[in-house]
Amino acid sequence: MSTKAERSFYVLPFGLDVQGSGPRSDREADPFGFDEPTNVFTRGVSQIIPQWLARKSVTVSIQTDKNHYAVDEPIKITILIRNRLPVPIRILTTQTRVWGWKVDGLVDASEEIYYQPKSQNVIELRAGETKKHAISWDGRIKRVDDRTHWEPLSRGIHTVTAFVTTPVVKTASKEIEVRS
Repeated sequence: MSTKAERSFYVLPFGLDVQGSGPRSDREADPFGFDEPTNVFTRGVSQIIPQWLARKSVTVSIQTDKNHYAVDEPIKITILIRNRLPVPIRILTTQTRVWGWKVDGLVDASEEIYYQPKSQNVIELRAGETKKHAISWDGRIKRVDDRTHWEPLSRGIHTVTAFVTTPVVKTASKEIEVRS
């Protein structure tokens, strides 16, 4: 009897819910949700692919559940990171953070400055794999001054951007409109 694993789900502070990479559409999911290359052969193949080729093969896309929102309305963001090659890849990143999202240039919709140690990480994707990251954002920007507070997005057009921290940063953006 075969059962499919459920997607891992993490709740973060500041009104963010992040859903980990889910099952791949063409294969059965990793039972623990990690979905990373796990055998020696796969890791070996990913090591011989040149970094420049691996970086070119990765695509990033971003989607939202709607194009228009009311002030304070939650926004569902889906980020897809895809390996277009028919072989597994392993890419060195420039930061410990592998991927992320921004609203109007603010990482995680926050003015808060995060300490990023100067170290690398890796992105590992199986042949043709697409990693899906689903975020439910409360539509508020974290403001940091003499006191920390959260403000709803103002009316108008805003840009939501997804990124992967490869040496040449891969990004995808989408404009959303906040109406009354």
